[in-house]
This record gives sequence, C-alpha cells and structure tokens, in this order.
Amino acid sequence: ADEGSPTTCEVDAPAMLTSYAMGYLSQKTAASYDLLAHWPEQDVLKLGHCGSAPFSLAGNPKHVKICPFFRTGAGAMVEFSVAPGTVTLAKLMRPRNGALSMFVARGETVSDPAPLHGSVASVRPERGCRELLETMLAKGVEHHLMLCPGDITRSEERRVGKGCRSQWSADA
Repeated sequence: ADEGSPTTCEVDAPAMLTSYAMGYLSQKTAASYDLLAHWPEQDVLKLGHCGSAPFSLAGNPKHVKICPFFRTGAGAMVEFSVAPGTVTLAKLMRPRNGALSMFVARGETVSDPAPLHGSVASVRPERGCRELLETMLAKGVEHHLMLCPGDITRSEERRVGKGCRSQWSADA
C-alpha cells in the first residue's frame, strides 16, 4: 500500500475511488478502515482493519507486526496503531438523485486507549464524535472510511470537481 496503490475491502468501489482521490490530493497513501467503536469519555472513534494499511501510518516501521489473522489463525495480517497526528477521513457516497457527494472530516489520531488486533486508529474528530456520528447516520455514510495523513479537506473542495459536493466538511 505504501507504493501508492489504493486499497479497500469487500469490493467497496466508492471506497476505492476515495482512496485514489485522497492519494492524488495528498501524495500519500490512504487506508480503508471500518468504524468499530466510540469511546465517549475520550471523544474518540476506534477505526480498524485487518491489515491493508500502509506501514507509513505507523510512523515507525519497528511498530509494524505481521501476524496470523486473529479470528482464524490462518493467513496473515498487519498489526499496528496509527501514529498520532492530523488526519482526514473521507468517503465518496453512492449516487443519490443522480448526484455524487463526499463525506469529509478532519481529526487527530491519538495514542490508543485500548489496542485491538489489526491496523487500528483512535481518531478524535475536530467537531467531536457525536456530531460526526449524527452526520454519518443522517447522510447515510457507510461504515468504511478512508483515512489519510494530513489535512486535505481544502484540497478536496477545490479539486474533486463540480459534480461532487461535500456532505460535511471541516469548513461547513
């Protein structure tokens, strides 16, 4: 994934296109994550995946482990926590009424309060978990979110195109 190839899982074409767009805008590799949990006490969302994330998200390659898949013991997966820093979360939405839209949010990855298996990220959204989750539910954002290091929210708004509008962005 660190070579710039977009990745996703479960044949999620909108996530793959989001990954490609985020890579183009940031010149970094985006990763596909599932929304796993919400820790309201820390205002943190737990994102995780079983191993397609680029090693560069770990910050230090020494923190990356390749281990047996935890559910079955068969196959391999990559395991690490995403290094603390600014991130952008995004997901191209499936067309509605002939129009495309994109969910976009800024946040910070923080030290992991409860490590899990796989490649995981603990994200504190800029506008808080409650607002982000309520917006996702109201707009029908699916559970796969793409995560990219850095803030590319302004880049998305300028360069994705006239036919694509943000459902929720950091500046809305």
